[in-house]
Amino acid sequence: MTRRAAQLLPLLALALLTWGCAAPLQRDVALRAGAGDYGRARLALAGQSAPAQDDRDALLRRARLLVLTLADGHPRAAEETANRAFNMLTTQGLNIDREAASVVLHEGVRIWKGEPFEQAMMYHYIALQKAMLAEWDNARAASIACLYLLRDFEEQERAVSRRSSGTTPPEDAGGFLPARADFAPAYLVAGIASRALGRVEESSAFLDEAARLSPSLRAVCDTIKQGAFNTVFIIDQGEGPVKVSGNDGASVDFVPRSRGTVAALRVAAGDSPAPSGIAVDVNALASRYLWNKLEGVRRFKSGMGDAMIVGGVGVAAASNDRDTRNAALGVALAGLLLKASATADLRHLEFLPRSVHAAAVTVNAPGVTVTVGDQNSARGMVLTDLAPPERAGDIQLRFVRLSPGRPGAWATRGQTLYANDRHAGRIPGDELPFIMGGRCVRTPSVETMNRYRQAGHLGDITLTELENIYREEGILWRDEDIAGGQRLHVLEGGDSLVPPLAGTAGYMRLFGQEHPAYQPRSQALRDYLAREGRRRAGM
Repeated sequence: MTRRAAQLLPLLALALLTWGCAAPLQRDVALRAGAGDYGRARLALAGQSAPAQDDRDALLRRARLLVLTLADGHPRAAEETANRAFNMLTTQGLNIDREAASVVLHEGVRIWKGEPFEQAMMYHYIALQKAMLAEWDNARAASIACLYLLRDFEEQERAVSRRSSGTTPPEDAGGFLPARADFAPAYLVAGIASRALGRVEESSAFLDEAARLSPSLRAVCDTIKQGAFNTVFIIDQGEGPVKVSGNDGASVDFVPRSRGTVAALRVAAGDSPAPSGIAVDVNALASRYLWNKLEGVRRFKSGMGDAMIVGGVGVAAASNDRDTRNAALGVALAGLLLKASATADLRHLEFLPRSVHAAAVTVNAPGVTVTVGDQNSARGMVLTDLAPPERAGDIQLRFVRLSPGRPGAWATRGQTLYANDRHAGRIPGDELPFIMGGRCVRTPSVETMNRYRQAGHLGDITLTELENIYREEGILWRDEDIAGGQRLHVLEGGDSLVPPLAGTAGYMRLFGQEHPAYQPRSQALRDYLAREGRRRAGM
């Protein structure tokens, strides 16, 4: 072995040791997400370079962004992210040209698709994104795709068991799916979607299976089957498990960040308690659905590397011959390289919850307040301004992420401080747009202009002129302007008036706390404010 090669081997080993650490989660993103500041957290994630389809961390980045965008109450902005994630999840042979390299070099060269339980949760979030937009056929398809994934995984596990024991398991049960998979949230969302689509019999079968897998869901499922609801909440609570390595880095496991029994959450619409239950304990899910097909390879390489290191160092120490020592040290360095390549890939989806909960409520009038959990604790939240579905008989779904950390007072204040398109009432200060010193962030419209003029403001400009001022400020207000994109609201220094869905953490974070006054960006707004100031001074 040449001296140059001997110098390069440790560098290669170091590179392999860090191969599994790609796409690290930014610390500021983690801290903001933990405190419920999903707006700036998702914007920071979106600010990373857009991943190409063959980027080995593309799906992980999209999964992170999807969870936070839904938590912030913007399912339309998550459309492109969800669709691209779905395409990657359903692509067969994504790593086929990387299999050899993952065995010979390091499994971190593979495109990350997550463990089976992580993939199931990603399908679940994709289904929620579709359900929040009332795209029920797509929500049903994503939920069923998740069940097929876990069914295939269980089938492979049973095949391994058959080969080792010589026994044959019984045939799978029939029904709407060729086999059962132990993931109640997918059955629950599929049941809700099927009911929204008018497929009552199918919906009942899905809901019965969800209740069988998680008995605490029985009251929720029965309420849905009876049609005694119009709104479903899917609630993430706590922090999910973290992926760690053991056995000298060759084995992997998911270690819970929170232990103990999952406690049920209390959900109430107004003063009326709503049926609720635990859909899944993600800690338990992680312990069951792990795919460790490369663990044997890692263990072999780690053991072989140890033997080469020990043997090479031993021979080098015992020999007086220079060539023999160099050859032995080369073997030891090769062993170090082999051992480094045995390190497990520790990439995982950090934003999974400890548990998923569900509740079914009836919203009869605009402005309903929904309490989730204990409003006196850090994990509770009070959700204001929820309205019933636009049409009688329709169903709506809301996803709520309870901040793992300790959010601000906005989470439990239960008060809307800024007028917006989801708020039906009046708020002190809503007689002026926020950009002009008021508390109104409604989108410009005839109705909004009438509110301003009835209060004695903006009588000297037309609706078109107000819209032009917004345009000069670079502010967007139509859903289609932000569809598929990530933008901050003007209240937090951004350029959008599009509000999050009421009934989400993002809505409460945005409208339930004070924000700094708006700073004009355009000459058009500065000129209007100066003219208005002179007018008022002369009154």
